[in-house]
Amino acid sequence: MSVPVAIAVLLSRGAGAGVGQHAERGVMVPNRISTAFEESRITSNSPIQTLPQSLKEDSTRKEVCMSLLRKVLAATVASSALVLAIPGAGTAAQAQKPAAPAIARTTPAAAPISTSVAPKVKTMKLRKLYDYRLTVGYCVPSHSCDQFRVAKKHPSKAMKKLKSCFNCTFPVSGAPKKYPKKGQKLPLKACWFKKVCNAPVKFYPKGKYGWYFVAQKGHFDGKGSKVHFHWYQKKKVLYLRVWAYVANPSVPDSANKAGAHEAWSQFAKNMARSLT
Repeated sequence: MSVPVAIAVLLSRGAGAGVGQHAERGVMVPNRISTAFEESRITSNSPIQTLPQSLKEDSTRKEVCMSLLRKVLAATVASSALVLAIPGAGTAAQAQKPAAPAIARTTPAAAPISTSVAPKVKTMKLRKLYDYRLTVGYCVPSHSCDQFRVAKKHPSKAMKKLKSCFNCTFPVSGAPKKYPKKGQKLPLKACWFKKVCNAPVKFYPKGKYGWYFVAQKGHFDGKGSKVHFHWYQKKKVLYLRVWAYVANPSVPDSANKAGAHEAWSQFAKNMARSLT
């Protein structure tokens, strides 16, 4: 029930059944109150003391009605405040009001992944040219080789000889006397060919009893080629293994193999003589 309706009901119950117009001053006054004032004006000069019983009852009812009206108004205000305080509460119009459309959030598209492959760096493939296993020995006499004397020595003995004097047994021109250091460039001259001599390399140790050369620019085997050396022992006899990988040789493989075999065989003979 709304507040105006409640007030109307309370006033109708508290003031009496009928409401009339007072003749004087054109004011709307209840009939009983008007009659009471007429009687009090005739019988007494004190309107408060001589009010009839009906007027007193009407005054009491009026106070009761006003008290009830105040309570209704207080309850209505409290109820309205409670509705406003509840989260999400609102009028029927607010409940029926359609919600604002949500703003679409667009996720930025991921950057396309490039499928292109980085260009490969061209590298020269190495191929194995030879692999020699030479007995460390020499012929006596050298011209007829009636006897072949072998070096029954440990590989460490050969390395010790090389470290005391590298070019004393190593047969290629341009080798230093002092044992090379790691990464040291050696200006070797392999002149077992008539027109080819330049064979610059860099020295790198490998293990306890070996090393390898890496060909530099201008080498007849091609830059990046490798030659490995390794001393080992078998049945107490010392052996030298030499194997090579070439990149782009400028000489025929047959000539290259023949020249290498001759040079490394001489290396084994030189070491055998120095150890026996």
